[in-house]
Amino acid sequence: MTVQSTPSRLANQVQLDGTLAGSCEIRRTPTGLSVATLELEHESHFFDTGPIKRLELKVPVVMFDTLAERCAELPAGTRIRVIGRLNQKRWIRDNRIRWGQVELIATAWDILPAPQDKAEPESPPPESGQP
Repeated sequence: MTVQSTPSRLANQVQLDGTLAGSCEIRRTPTGLSVATLELEHESHFFDTGPIKRLELKVPVVMFDTLAERCAELPAGTRIRVIGRLNQKRWIRDNRIRWGQVELIATAWDILPAPQDKAEPESPPPESGQP
């Protein structure tokens, strides 16, 4: 069965966890709107068929207004979760559509807790007491 969607029902929502690759670059538009750009490094593992595979991404993220201003305070290496939508700029040159890089336009973000490091090394297995 085919389901048809109206444009307002098409989904474009992304949630991505990652680490800030550097600091947020903040600029202001001529109208005074704050715009932040950053690069989010993501690493995960997945299993389709065969062995588990590692996925590494560097995703450009754009934030506006108060989201951008809050981001300016974050140091590189901070783990965050970004929720937003995908966007891809395009332009016409020589009567052909050219596509730019895909970016994540943030609608919300939050700081994630630091990963848990093992505080103590694993202890060796207990001895059996047999000679």
